[in-house]
Amino acid sequence: LPIYIDANAKINSAIRAEVQRFVDAIEKTARENDLKLAAISVDFSIPCNHTGGIVSVILTEYVNFEMAAHPSTFMRGLNFNSATGERITADSLKNITPEILTEKLKAHAKKNNLYLFEDLAALEKLPEDFYYDDDLNVIFIFQQYEVAPYAVGIIDLPVQ
Repeated sequence: LPIYIDANAKINSAIRAEVQRFVDAIEKTARENDLKLAAISVDFSIPCNHTGGIVSVILTEYVNFEMAAHPSTFMRGLNFNSATGERITADSLKNITPEILTEKLKAHAKKNNLYLFEDLAALEKLPEDFYYDDDLNVIFIFQQYEVAPYAVGIIDLPVQ
């Protein structure tokens, strides 16, 4: 039982740290650019929760500044070993390379008629934002403007 409590504490601490990082970044942007905040929120979902295995948390971060052309939304994937509370990062995904992910991204865009930036050649590294679904499939998250225009939105890319 003490190990489980320690794991929960580590996971909760990492989630709080990400929320604080987001709030601090928004406050800094507002201060440096003399912007007024219209709305800010953070929501969460848990697409994977395997006892003794993996827990994935998706934080959906939303911000809108007054007079902005549009709001901004970010999805952050936080993944943990549920027994220890240790973070699982993209570096630990040994069977997925940037080259493989680039191919899958381009095929996904073509299949779903999504416009990617024309100068997108190959990903240099794996995105840090990803999550596991309940079947332990890895889904990478591409933020708005990361590989495609804002209108495309956030891209969730399953990698099976």
